[in-house]
Amino acid sequence: MRVYLHRVGRNINRAIRVCEAMGVDGLYLVGCDGASIDGNLYQAAALTVLPSDYLPDTPNTVALVLPKRVHDAKLHEVDLSSADAICVGGETHGLPRLKQAQRIAIPMFGKQPEHTVEAALSIALWEWRKQCLPLSKSSFSKTVAVDFDDTICRMVRPFRRYAYGEPIAGAGPAIASLRDCGYRVIVHTARDHREKTAILAHLDSHGIDVDAVVCGKPPAVVYVDDRAIHFDGDWKRTLAEWETRL
Repeated sequence: MRVYLHRVGRNINRAIRVCEAMGVDGLYLVGCDGASIDGNLYQAAALTVLPSDYLPDTPNTVALVLPKRVHDAKLHEVDLSSADAICVGGETHGLPRLKQAQRIAIPMFGKQPEHTVEAALSIALWEWRKQCLPLSKSSFSKTVAVDFDDTICRMVRPFRRYAYGEPIAGAGPAIASLRDCGYRVIVHTARDHREKTAILAHLDSHGIDVDAVVCGKPPAVVYVDDRAIHFDGDWKRTLAEWETRL
């Protein structure tokens, strides 16, 4: 997914944070002259921020507009899984008229007259991520999310894109056991979204079948999760802890 900001000013910093968290591949600034990326801003390796001189205008482009503006559909009515670009206009200037892009109205709540740029992006990208995940709303209880590097396969050091180590002992049989019990196994990783196909191919080459690979986990110093099972390098202990949770 690529995001294009049109004539956006001080909200660029917060928009970058949103795009990082949602796994966006590239953020492009159109007519954002004078806007700056300030402060102690960490830029994820998977997010490219570049100037651009055009807005995409294709059927796979989503142009976010307010409900009071002319629109083709409301956000909840649209399948975003096939979209490859989202365009957002600044709160003062909005977006120019795009002929082929889908004009999508984002929901409004309460009495506020407009959304901030980062709020509009958050709502749209959240819906995009949900629709891209190969899961139904009721299937999460039968889904197991497993990290890729140093959990299923050893990380090659120093880190390089498209470089994957050998599977950790017991990982393949453990995943097969979970799937035999009726669980969906989703591999998640902070690697670039463009590596998803290569990761699937690498797992397949080692006979490890999974249900999906999801890229774009936001970078962090620690991950806190009330459903987490700590992996310490031993899959037998991990499965034993899993059984105590059932």
